[in-house]
Amino acid sequence: MTRTGRITVGWRIALAITVSMLACGSASALTLKEAVAVAVESNPEIGQAIENREAIEFELRQAKGLYLPSVDLEASTGVRRLDNDTRRALNEDHKALYPNEADLTVSQTLYDSGARRAELNRQASRVDGASFRVLERSEFIGLAVVQDYLEYMLQASIVAEAKKNLGFHQSILGDIKQGIAGGALNEADRQQAEERLFAAKARMQEATEELEAAKIRFF
Repeated sequence: MTRTGRITVGWRIALAITVSMLACGSASALTLKEAVAVAVESNPEIGQAIENREAIEFELRQAKGLYLPSVDLEASTGVRRLDNDTRRALNEDHKALYPNEADLTVSQTLYDSGARRAELNRQASRVDGASFRVLERSEFIGLAVVQDYLEYMLQASIVAEAKKNLGFHQSILGDIKQGIAGGALNEADRQQAEERLFAAKARMQEATEELEAAKIRFF
């Protein structure tokens, strides 16, 4: 899978989580800022980029440690038997010795032809690159969420207005029927109102389908 393909899969997973939260409540239940935050925090590609940056930052700290002195500590303990002329003369050749030894060595590199500086610069550049990748992927996800979120909110608003319009024409038709019953209006008025109501229903159906399509695009 290509890099673009991996990122696309990642942000679609994040958007699926976001739209699920939107679907659980009203259209305004989740703000744009919250939607972007949910998508960015749940995106596996961004999480992987952050982990990679943290790993490189650890290597940068190791590179900085090259400027510090190194400390080597060696310790030993045990049992030793010495058999030599001196100990035999003292009649102690049969006695065991229990020595405890410790060696501490501190060393500091004074000159390395710039090797430490080169390694430090290399690791610092890698950290910068990893940080830019996190930013790049976060911006990619954020822009995708903004676009699809605004499209969803727009379609939700259109559906709400279509419902109001449908209710208005239903009310008008009811009033006209009462007018016809009272003799103030005629069948032509009713027919015209029914045509407008039919158009309002069609627009309502169209708006609902477009809203569902906006949801599907999240996936």
